[in-house]
Amino acid sequence: MPVSIDFIENFMPYAPGDYIKVYLFGLLASSVGGEVSAQGIGRSLHLTELQIEEALDYWHNKGAVMLSGQNPTTCVFTVPAPDPQPNVPKLYPNQSYIADVQALLNRNLSTGEIKNILDFTTVYGLPQEIVLMLVRHCSGEAVRGRNVSVAYLDKVAMSWADAGVDTIEKAQQKIGAYTAAASGALRVIRRLDAGSSRLPTADEQALYEKWTKEWGFTQDAVLLAMSDTTASLKPSMKYLDAILKSYYEKGIVTSTGIDTYKRSQTSLNDLLLSVLEALKYTRKRVTPDLENLYPSWREMGFTHECILLACEQTAANMGRSVKKADMLLREWKEAGVIEKPDILKYIRSQNKVDKKMQQVFECAGINKAVTEADRKNYIKWTQEQQLSHDVLLFAAEISSITQNPLAYMNRILQNWAQGGINTLEKAQKQNLSIQTKKAAGDFEQRIYSKDHFEKDRMDSDNILEGYYE
Repeated sequence: MPVSIDFIENFMPYAPGDYIKVYLFGLLASSVGGEVSAQGIGRSLHLTELQIEEALDYWHNKGAVMLSGQNPTTCVFTVPAPDPQPNVPKLYPNQSYIADVQALLNRNLSTGEIKNILDFTTVYGLPQEIVLMLVRHCSGEAVRGRNVSVAYLDKVAMSWADAGVDTIEKAQQKIGAYTAAASGALRVIRRLDAGSSRLPTADEQALYEKWTKEWGFTQDAVLLAMSDTTASLKPSMKYLDAILKSYYEKGIVTSTGIDTYKRSQTSLNDLLLSVLEALKYTRKRVTPDLENLYPSWREMGFTHECILLACEQTAANMGRSVKKADMLLREWKEAGVIEKPDILKYIRSQNKVDKKMQQVFECAGINKAVTEADRKNYIKWTQEQQLSHDVLLFAAEISSITQNPLAYMNRILQNWAQGGINTLEKAQKQNLSIQTKKAAGDFEQRIYSKDHFEKDRMDSDNILEGYYE
């Protein structure tokens, strides 16, 4: 006679080991020879008569052994009758509670599953009626159906306990919120994976609840943000989570906000491309540097038209460089020219100074482009030190025969400014006087050492450094 599944599931897990040995041996013997004696079982299993009697009494109470009234030492083993409450061990209290759980799931639970279910009340502290609501909710077709695992129930029970769901009202609110979120998460999944009929997983459900409850996104906003997932070959809820996080960090959580931002991004890209065009870029590719710099230019107060003007000036005079355009705009900002009329006036003024400074360079035999430092020096000489342009040209001509004409010219101009020599006539007289003295020998003859020339070179370097400050 084979051992029944009912015995294995409902009796064997809770019986002592020796009792199981007695039952299995007796069942085998009685299936071929009828009544079996306790003494025969004891000899075969090496158990005492007292141990055999205890085992027989146990199985008799379970309905698995029929004892002979004339001879209680003989018995017939049978298959145990089904328990009126199957799979609910007598060791556990609240048998009706477990039976209700099994009825909701429409299946019997294993011993481990029953222990887990009992933990919902003893460990997590959930009332029994709340657990039954939880099981009914999770075993519904909108969640997991009758095949829901106890592991899933355990995860939900833990989350309910953490959320303080300890009343029927709170449980109803929790279920209502889940239903609403599940509907939204399901719509997202249908959009991400067209044709899919699966339900959202617990993790996907948790993501949707985070977006809508914790971050404050509306469902329309979530669906609108999904258009950004087209960049991925296999878009997923996690990929969408990263997109929504970027919007959340910008403070954009509504469909209107997302739509406005998308439109502005499209417009911004067009503006950045026009910047590259003004810089004469042949390959127009928006770089992170340009994306970061452009907003800072607007924050300085420059209009897009003024930014393009700066880019044109950069391309014409300084080369095609976003960073050089940034330097020029910062120079304008420092000079206090923000509006286009002021900028144009500033540019004309610079061009005028550049031309005059270029004349000075030509007289001095210097071949270089005019820099902002050169412009500042020209303004210092002509406005602060009140030297005429002709004086600068004369000083440049005198300096042209030296090794470092720029530094030498600066020394001459400093001496003339200190001496009040601010016109060409005075400068010529001063220079003639010096030349006359040299010709007449009316100066002290000196012997210059190597150290003297080195000191003179260092002085010139210091002067040159001050010139560029």
